[in-house]
Amino acid sequence: MGSTHTYNVIGVGEEREDRSSLYPAMSHLDMQQQAEKAKRRGDKIVDWYWQTQTGRKMLERRVKVKTVVCPTCKGSGCQICNFSGITTKRWLAGFQDWQLKPTESEVAA
Repeated sequence: MGSTHTYNVIGVGEEREDRSSLYPAMSHLDMQQQAEKAKRRGDKIVDWYWQTQTGRKMLERRVKVKTVVCPTCKGSGCQICNFSGITTKRWLAGFQDWQLKPTESEVAA
C-alpha cells in the first residue's frame, strides 16, 4: 500500500490526449517553480485547486515571489532549485559557496 501526501494546492496543466498533468505545490515559490517546469515541458497550468485551508488562503492572496536563476544549474534544473531552474536569494543564502558551484556533470551538459 502506498503512502499519500496532501499538498496545499495542485495546478492542472492543459488537457492533451484526454490527460492533464498535475503540478503540486506547498508554497507560493513552489507554485512559481511548478509553472516554470510546466513551461519548460511545453505545458501551461490552466487552473489551481486547493486541498487544505492553507491552500485556499494561498489562492485567495496570490503573492509574486521574486526569483533568480539558479546559479548551480544556470536555469536547467537541479536539486537546489527543485528542478525548475529558478529559486530565491533567501533560499540560496542557506547554502555554502562550494554547494552552489556547478558539478562536473552540469558543466559538461
